Amino acid sequence: LMRDSSNRVQVIMPDRSESKEKFTGIIMIDGVRATMDQFGQISPDRIEWVSVVKGAAAVRSYGADAENGVILVKTKPRR
Repeated sequence: LMRDSSNRVQVIMPDRSESKEKFTGIIMIDGVRATMDQFGQISPDRIEWVSVVKGAAAVRSYGADAENGVILVKTKPRR
């Protein structure tokens, strides 16, 4: 994960970074499906952890839409 010059979050996949393909998997933020734009609006200071699920485990847990992987994001509780 990194921010571009416009401060948008970019997901860099090591095997796809050369081709500049967009992530076509699922993004889950605090258990709710989200868009890349919603993910990009989260301040890095609010992110507790990020995990990636891929392959058969992703499809088994999240369905066929997850064949390209799932990015799980847990945000810190608001105080």
